[in-house]
Amino acid sequence: MLSLMVECDVLVLKILYEMFQAQRITLQEFIEHTKVKIVFLKENIGNIITDGERNAVVDIIEKCSINPFSGYHDYNAPNYLADIGLLQ
Repeated sequence: MLSLMVECDVLVLKILYEMFQAQRITLQEFIEHTKVKIVFLKENIGNIITDGERNAVVDIIEKCSINPFSGYHDYNAPNYLADIGLLQ
């Protein structure tokens, strides 16, 4: 069941990211809708068995922690990957 929830959250985050990039949702909406999903993924990444799923989670967390306006990491935002021990 956890695997399905992770897969669903990754897909939703990808959609939200694409919608924000296309300016179909505001930054505030993007943040509001991604915050809880990212927390769930951070808390459960250690329970993900396959490398493919883990890589998908890391990829979408990284995308969602990039400043979408500049294309560079937003160093004022929480570093989700460092928080879960994947980046130093």
